[in-house]
Amino acid sequence: MEEITVDKNKIASCGLYCGACRKFLSGKCLGCKDNEAVREAKQRKDLQELDALTHHLRSSWE
Repeated sequence: MEEITVDKNKIASCGLYCGACRKFLSGKCLGCKDNEAVREAKQRKDLQELDALTHHLRSSWE
């Protein structure tokens, strides 16, 4: 088994460590930070949460 060198820049937004992933190490995966699809999904989730909060605040004012 190979020794894993810890690099804080390889921690994914989901909390997994890309530096220990076979796909990431072999170049088959870019990891969350460099993967545009993951960034876009996170942005959509953030927008959905903001929309839900806005809806909640709006309904509490009525």
